Amino acid sequence: MRNTFCVLITLIAASCAARADTFFTSSGAWDSSVSGITTINFASLAPSDSYANVTPSDLVGGVTFEIGPSAPGGADLFVLGGSSPYSSLGVNTMSEESASGTLDLEVSLPSSVTALAFHDFDYPGTYTITLSDGATPTQVITGPSGTPQELFFGVTDPGGLTSVNITIPYSQVDESINLVDFSYATANPTSAVPEPSTFLLSGVMLLGIFGIRRRAICR
Repeated sequence: MRNTFCVLITLIAASCAARADTFFTSSGAWDSSVSGITTINFASLAPSDSYANVTPSDLVGGVTFEIGPSAPGGADLFVLGGSSPYSSLGVNTMSEESASGTLDLEVSLPSSVTALAFHDFDYPGTYTITLSDGATPTQVITGPSGTPQELFFGVTDPGGLTSVNITIPYSQVDESINLVDFSYATANPTSAVPEPSTFLLSGVMLLGIFGIRRRAICR
């Protein structure tokens, strides 16, 4: 029974460690935490003064960019030229646009990676980012209404990631999600400050040790 209890504690601890996501809002900090970075951009997919419709999905560098499952019918996916009459962003973007409901852009990798990141040009609002491991961090964009901001999101996960989904409710101010680039890499071994899942792991291990010691004393 004691051995079974030890095995259970070990399995729970391993599960907590495997789900320890670390999030980044600085591209420099993410770059320093990973190695072997591959970055995909969209400069060659459309003239800078025009756009290319790629609805419902496009495969770029082995990575699939597509309209997400929450988007309504009639949603579009296109590469928007940075100096086209429809854009003032100055850089080509992979953009998902809807006229109602939810804006939803999904990115899927051909195999699991332990780090991914992206830059985006988007309008003020709260964007929900859903990772394949079940984590749902948010990206909050502030600033003048109707003025897009360039932001960065990065994550490392030793358990591996295969996709990321970005959503925000449609509004007349926010009509599209605009991805500037997408990167994936290998997370470096780290001894970073513990996150909530790490504290949970420590608590489980302490409870396990206490339980084993108590059983030994009772004997």
